Amino acid sequence: RRRHTRYWRDWSSDVCSSDLNVPFDPMIHEALMHSTSEEVSETTATQVLQPGYKFKDKVIRPARVAVTDPIG
Repeated sequence: RRRHTRYWRDWSSDVCSSDLNVPFDPMIHEALMHSTSEEVSETTATQVLQPGYKFKDKVIRPARVAVTDPIG
């Protein structure tokens, strides 16, 4: 795992989508868990389970996230 992290850093890749409570975007997120809450008004990535990587403008691996959907 450390070797992979070092590899991505060496090739100037960027960690993408490590922010929490951002709208879910299937182009940069992979939803692994779902829950519902009254606290969100749109489908939101609420927990990053594994960061994603991006090289320049291309997503190499989407971030694996937990997603919270609004109730109703």
